[in-house]
Amino acid sequence: MRKNYSYCLSIGFLVIVFFIAGTFLNTLEAANDPLTGNVIKGERPPIDISTIPDQAFEQGIIRIKFSKDLENFIDNAVISTNLDGTARFGIAAIDQLNQQYGVIQVKKTFDVVLQNTQFNDRHRLWEFHLWYDLI
Repeated sequence: MRKNYSYCLSIGFLVIVFFIAGTFLNTLEAANDPLTGNVIKGERPPIDISTIPDQAFEQGIIRIKFSKDLENFIDNAVISTNLDGTARFGIAAIDQLNQQYGVIQVKKTFDVVLQNTQFNDRHRLWEFHLWYDLI
């Protein structure tokens, strides 16, 4: 009788452990599922740009990320050029930046990645489509 009690207790304990582990793993999977829209972003330390050495900067490129508020505008934007040859988005602040720094070329930072349509939803969820290089 004593052996049956220990056996049942052991089985019960294992069932509880598997249940808790399964629930935890399902929660983690759902939190990182691109289809549900849940993305866990890790904490990022603050960056003091004055401490970054000049060698860390890529000369001749300004990399920007548009806000999510401009997503529809950027998705449908036709980037043109001004009379002086600088790139024009149709957004005053960006167009002024382009003229100030002589930006003549614009390309999506992650354009090559986005050509593989298998991961389009994930890249949009992670907002990679909002990153541009101004050259």
